[in-house]
Amino acid sequence: MPSKAEDKPMRVAFVIPHLERGGVPIVVMDLANELTQRGYDVDLLALNGGGPLKDRALAAVRVIDLDCHRVRYALPRLLRYLRAEAPRVIVGVTLPINTLIILASLLTLFGRPRVIATEQAAMRASATTWRDRLLLSLLPATYRMPGRVVCCSEGIRRELIDDFGLPPRQVATIHNAVVGPQALADLDRDPQDPWLAASEDPVVVTVGRLHAQKDQATLLRAFAKVLERRPARLLILGEGEDRAALEALAERLGIAGRVHLPGYVFDALACMKAAALFVLSSRYEGLPTVLIEALLCGLPIVSTDCEHGPREILQDGRYGTLVPVGDVEALAAAMLAALAAERDPDGQRRRAMEFTVAQAASRYEALFGVEKNGTRETGRPG
Repeated sequence: MPSKAEDKPMRVAFVIPHLERGGVPIVVMDLANELTQRGYDVDLLALNGGGPLKDRALAAVRVIDLDCHRVRYALPRLLRYLRAEAPRVIVGVTLPINTLIILASLLTLFGRPRVIATEQAAMRASATTWRDRLLLSLLPATYRMPGRVVCCSEGIRRELIDDFGLPPRQVATIHNAVVGPQALADLDRDPQDPWLAASEDPVVVTVGRLHAQKDQATLLRAFAKVLERRPARLLILGEGEDRAALEALAERLGIAGRVHLPGYVFDALACMKAAALFVLSSRYEGLPTVLIEALLCGLPIVSTDCEHGPREILQDGRYGTLVPVGDVEALAAAMLAALAAERDPDGQRRRAMEFTVAQAASRYEALFGVEKNGTRETGRPG
């Protein structure tokens, strides 16, 4: 809990890229909500704070729009915030923002906050631009400066230790906060899309940005092979730059009438709950929130065995089938087998409950350096 030796609660700041739809902003928002309920003053700073997720914040969470569409322009505004508000802890999300908050902390002469950098994706695989690769080359030096580096999966932690040489004691794994009051409330909704009720054929669902990382093209090719053996329908929830290419591919494969791409929806969990199977076809991940949400919905799961997260969430295949990345034949065969197999929704939901918002908040509290009996813990918690 926040220090009793102080007149006011500990202030914690989170810095994220945006408040648009997406797994990471939702995870951070739910964590911020939980921490406010535990008595912390929580500020959520977004480079672009005008997205729809702003309404997800509890009234006690102060959402601050830095109004900067590029990380490099945010430094002066972040410095002004640090000088004015003096948070005890600042938490960054993604390598560019982590670099920003580390620099801002170094330039803060008085009341320097404790810095926690967090990583949400496979490091090398997600470095797709020259700027990403430049930051990655600086990572071994940059990430020795924060109090702690938090990884959302053990796979990312091992990458930072083995490939970038970070000291094991500095790098912690805290699984993302996924199952909380908001997720459970969303699960109780009824899906609004009439497409789901238009046929009795089983629905295969996937959720994610329409982007090469998610590799929905491989999923479409595998689904075409599934249709050669049995009737089914495919629901792809999400939006992105690959929409036109994916729609064209579905037409070429002759399956467009069986594929539905409604874009972003606000009842994704309800839509997932109405499906018969969840599939993740990603080339790389960090700790894919959608897999945990699929478990919460009680769905059988087929996922690529990509870096990082699916194997960890599914416990080496205990809670879902793992297939090689980009393997159309293996993905199709696993989907057919999963559609024909008996379901164990209760077992899937029990696994999902190991990824709760409350558990994640408690792990973060252990890293804040909170005071006990009037004495601040300055060492790095394990």
